[in-house]
Amino acid sequence: EKLASLARTKQVLCVTHLPQIAAMAQQQYLVEKSEHGGRTFTNIRLLDREGRQYELQRLPAIIAPVRLSLLLTMIKTITL
Repeated sequence: EKLASLARTKQVLCVTHLPQIAAMAQQQYLVEKSEHGGRTFTNIRLLDREGRQYELQRLPAIIAPVRLSLLLTMIKTITL
């Protein structure tokens, strides 16, 4: 709620693994790291609606279980 209030008048950049926070974003980016030939590369891409839904469903498996009904409600409210 505090982030949403702040975002009404300021630009907010939030890096999170929590689907509860990510679902509130107006835009969502996926940040991925990979290693090739001993070098580390970072790829950042803007997610579309389907990409956001996929990532929000994937996050709980990575971090911790989240009540499925709450997560599904958040996913349904995504607007781009």
